[in-house]
Amino acid sequence: IKDHLIVSEVIAKEMATSVRLITKSDIGVGVTGNAGPDKQENTRDLEVWIAIDFKGNMVTKKVLFDHLTRLQAIKKTMHTTYEMLKDCF
Repeated sequence: IKDHLIVSEVIAKEMATSVRLITKSDIGVGVTGNAGPDKQENTRDLEVWIAIDFKGNMVTKKVLFDHLTRLQAIKKTMHTTYEMLKDCF
């Protein structure tokens, strides 16, 4: 986090891999974002980075939340994460 923004692909990937390794599972998910309504300190946009580490294979996606409410942004994040997980199998 010291070298990267909190909301970044690098941090999401680190989270996903750490979850997978700590839980000794096949899959780990990392989500870091800023759903608003205001931008958090040290972030650029209202956005989220989602990372999925499936057996060492990494998939990432950036989602922007332009003109969405906080609740809509959270729902979009959940839906996108679910769709990404489905694609892993």
